Amino acid sequence: MAWVCGFKSIAIFAVLLFTIAAQMAFAATEDLGKGFLDHGVAGPVSGHRGIVAAVDGEGRGVVLVWLFDHRGGYALLLIDAETGKSEEFPMPFPPGGDCPYSSILSSGNKFYTHFNSHFVEFDPAERAFTFFQKTAPQMAMGMTEDDNGVIWSVTYPQSGIVSFNPRTRELKDFGHVYKQNWAQYQRCVAADDEGWIYFGIGYTASQIIAFDPTTGKAKPILPEGERVKGSASVHRDMDGKVYGCSGGDSWYELYRGGARKIGKPERINAKPIITGSQGLFHGDFPDGKKLKACDTLDRVLVVEDPKTGDARRLTFNYKSEGAHIMGLAAAPDETICGGTAFPMRFFSYNPKTDQWTKRESYGQWNTVARQGDRFFVGGYGGGFLLEWDPSREQVGTERGKDDCNPLYLTEGAPTINRPDDLRAHRDGKTLIRAGARG
Repeated sequence: MAWVCGFKSIAIFAVLLFTIAAQMAFAATEDLGKGFLDHGVAGPVSGHRGIVAAVDGEGRGVVLVWLFDHRGGYALLLIDAETGKSEEFPMPFPPGGDCPYSSILSSGNKFYTHFNSHFVEFDPAERAFTFFQKTAPQMAMGMTEDDNGVIWSVTYPQSGIVSFNPRTRELKDFGHVYKQNWAQYQRCVAADDEGWIYFGIGYTASQIIAFDPTTGKAKPILPEGERVKGSASVHRDMDGKVYGCSGGDSWYELYRGGARKIGKPERINAKPIITGSQGLFHGDFPDGKKLKACDTLDRVLVVEDPKTGDARRLTFNYKSEGAHIMGLAAAPDETICGGTAFPMRFFSYNPKTDQWTKRESYGQWNTVARQGDRFFVGGYGGGFLLEWDPSREQVGTERGKDDCNPLYLTEGAPTINRPDDLRAHRDGKTLIRAGARG
């Protein structure tokens, strides 16, 4: 898999539809005494924050998964690609509600990430975390490997730079090198063959930063007139140079810290580096087999052998404390409903029957409210607004279709992209929504 950059969170933009066949189960309600009852976990599953096919110390194919539940990125899951047998390795530092937003599988078969102000290395050959160290805040939005095998990460929110040399085991924390009065996203990071580091930032105003590891100094490349709302990108080419785009129409050849303005390249012969955002999926095993699917929701792995065309479906397991509940409210049908995040799921609990209903949701249900015989959802991203009639059959939500239930009403972007509150006015016909652009 080639180097990946420029992607926003899949969770922000993915459309998750309601399925007709809902998951329904009776709760194993536990009486806690003194009038309290435990009805179970609304979303007893974890999401992933990066999946790669790798190899262990015995040459066996393994799948490495960063697990994420309401605690944050709490563990690394290692799954044997032949048997489905899994091992769970708790993070060697407290996740603190944070989680991976970028990771990289190095040329040396080590898996790295950087979040909650900690840089960490997992070695599948040792089946252990083999390095971690605290850094300046906070989490990597982009990572890369230079030609000497050194791992680099650039962190949100103020462009902190960290390097780790797997051979010498030395971590260098260069601190924040490009401060702005807004939080920066550094989704693309690249190194030229002379060791200079470049990264693109967004989204308030694009910029490309060149960083000299020998001096620890950084400098912006784009003149103010070329900065746009959005994000700049950089790409390492096999010619040893890095090519960057402003986020608009301006392109640069970047080398040894210098920048030469060029036209848009006809093609970029990208150096293969296995890295990406929290949606990273690298499915190529060293022996040629392919990881076709790794579903943490259904706990199913699919591995294909291109030589024979056979696909093996394996089940695996892991521990989870449940997905984060974004919001809940009493629905008109006297159930308690809401949504979870990572994975994005709808849940409904019926106190009368002690029964749960759980299914996929359309996007992330940040905030919910009831008005009359309807249930409304303020969602992220795009600040969408849904109307659900619990008395009718559920029909998967699609924007622009009138026969859906929940029905897509409108969106609030760019004014409100992330809804924080949704209130039903007592006039019975007005909804009030608040939120943020980011």
